[in-house]
Amino acid sequence: MATTGKKGGSKMIWIIGGLIVIAGGIGAYFLLRKPKDESADDDKPKDDDKPKDDDKKPSGSGSGSQGESFTAPAELNTTDKIKAFQDWMDKEGKGWINKDGKWVLLNKGAGYGTYGKNTDAVWKVYGKNYLESVKAGTNTNTNTNTTALSKDIDTIIKSSTGTKAEKTYLSKTNADFVSKWAIAVRNKKRAFIWANQVYRTKTGDKILEYNPIGKVYYASKTGEFAKYEANNKATAIRITKGTKLGKAGGVDFDGKYVFVYFPERAGYSKWLYSSAITSTKPSSSFDGITDEIEFANFDNNLDLNL
Repeated sequence: MATTGKKGGSKMIWIIGGLIVIAGGIGAYFLLRKPKDESADDDKPKDDDKPKDDDKKPSGSGSGSQGESFTAPAELNTTDKIKAFQDWMDKEGKGWINKDGKWVLLNKGAGYGTYGKNTDAVWKVYGKNYLESVKAGTNTNTNTNTTALSKDIDTIIKSSTGTKAEKTYLSKTNADFVSKWAIAVRNKKRAFIWANQVYRTKTGDKILEYNPIGKVYYASKTGEFAKYEANNKATAIRITKGTKLGKAGGVDFDGKYVFVYFPERAGYSKWLYSSAITSTKPSSSFDGITDEIEFANFDNNLDLNL
């Protein structure tokens, strides 16, 4: 009996000891594992904190994250035009690339010249301002505008004369003025309008202080001031002071005189000297038949394509 009890007691001690060892091992495992995992998590950036590729740089042209697609607007339909807009953003100092939580400039880094997520986003905010700056001629330092300006200058130099038709003047003057001038040269126009004033295409000199197009005028004097063509030597028709000419639809220059075109006038004599018109109806001592009736039936086939 004593032997059996001793043997049974030893067994019990071994069992209890084993359980203690197992419990201690399990406790030690969990106790030691927790800080190790927490330390690993601290070293690994969370998904929410990790900068996305699309936030660091513009997406490739026509592509975005998770299959997003961005189509450039008509104003940015070439790589050079996209670069011009991006250059303008940087020039304006408008941080627009989200990098590590900070809005920074692109400065011709990755994504330069492509239309992706960031470019699409800022275009919707600043696109209108950018187009206004281009129209005003304040964005002449970009690749696209510099190239266009250079071509316009060459066009003017080849076809025009005078001190204004020189590279030193053209490269410093308003880019929009140069553009309007070059367009007139290419279209073989003898006059062009800029800033509501009329200029001579041959020299770039101002020939009329106002833009008459779209305004209603009257004859300011009586005489042979209505012409078949915008030319001092063209056939003339007598017109009476106070005659309503209608809205002006064009302007031209024959090298000496400025002529204004009135499409609403009957007959062919639709060109009048700018010196013979007025926007205020003058008093007239004659209210009878005018030259407008004489040619009333000959107007339907005339098309000057101004």
